Amino acid sequence: MEEGGAEKAGQAAAAAPLSGEGLGSRAATADMATSADANADTKARTLREWDIEPRPLGFKEVPWHADFGDWNAHINALDTELGPNEYPRPAEFAQVVLDETRRSGWPLGGTTAIGRTAKGWRRTGTKDLGKDLYAPVEQYAIHKADPWFARVSYHDEEPPVRFRDLDFVLRKNHSYHEAQYTPEIIEVNTVLNYEAELKDVDVEGWSDVSMEIVEMFHKLPAPLKKRVFTVLVISAIRTDLAPQGVLHDGDTIFAESVDVQLPIDLSSFPASIKTLSHADPKKFVQGVYASVEKVAQVSKDHTGNDTGPPAVQTRWSMATSSNAKGVLPMWIQNHAVPDAIAKDVKFVTDYLRENYGKEGWPEGPALDKADAGK
Repeated sequence: MEEGGAEKAGQAAAAAPLSGEGLGSRAATADMATSADANADTKARTLREWDIEPRPLGFKEVPWHADFGDWNAHINALDTELGPNEYPRPAEFAQVVLDETRRSGWPLGGTTAIGRTAKGWRRTGTKDLGKDLYAPVEQYAIHKADPWFARVSYHDEEPPVRFRDLDFVLRKNHSYHEAQYTPEIIEVNTVLNYEAELKDVDVEGWSDVSMEIVEMFHKLPAPLKKRVFTVLVISAIRTDLAPQGVLHDGDTIFAESVDVQLPIDLSSFPASIKTLSHADPKKFVQGVYASVEKVAQVSKDHTGNDTGPPAVQTRWSMATSSNAKGVLPMWIQNHAVPDAIAKDVKFVTDYLRENYGKEGWPEGPALDKADAGK
């Protein structure tokens, strides 16, 4: 069974559709004013309706990419009621998805110290991955239209599991690193990269914004077929946090990076894009996977009442909802997910320990020892 979610164990229920058609494809209201003001209002309403959920996005719902052809021709081909000035561009798409992650409770925070959980979430247990070797993992679940499962772990700000180390592995080149530390992943294929589309474009409150459509291929124990999860990965680091930190979800946050994965349905894409896929339907079952993952540098007392220079630690939280499809019953998937995603804490910690100080990675031991003496 896959590790780490549907992508890893198969977890949440099948995708439940939104009341509308998705980001960038909802119609303007009939009573809206005309001209530029109406266009701006339409786009704002369209973006505000966005939510993160395990419902695969089709071609009409993903942000424009140069490989789709000319912008105006692309909008016309979509047969949508939104015009060229209303349809969200890549930066606007990234903006609204990333801003959604700042909403309280995505995916949790401060739960240990303040003795409560974000609205709707219930604590289901704590996973001990190995005394003194790995941080304990708090486990949570919420059941709305789709089951979501989450975990939270706190790590001392010491190498090799500091904020900068976790940020490097979980945000920067996210899919590549995931394939390195996840035993079940056998291939990663980048279908589209939005680097050019996001170049020199501001996303307010965020920096180093990255977006790409990726296929993640997983092996499963026989006789189960292999799985492929096609996702739009969006990652960034927050720039809206004050030097003294911001109190949010029970923790004072000094720095935070985010990565979001949204399921994609390539079957609705043009043939020119589908040829970039490596997924053979005869060999792989297409699964559905959505997740929100955060790495935050937070105050150790979780209250914001520190005096003097704050002692900090790193909070790593992740929430996911998915469906591995195939013959695996959902009750089996849902039962396996909490422990499966908890194992990622072990996998990533081991991966950091094995690679710490190598060329291209965050600063090595010599610099850390120098910093420790200051």
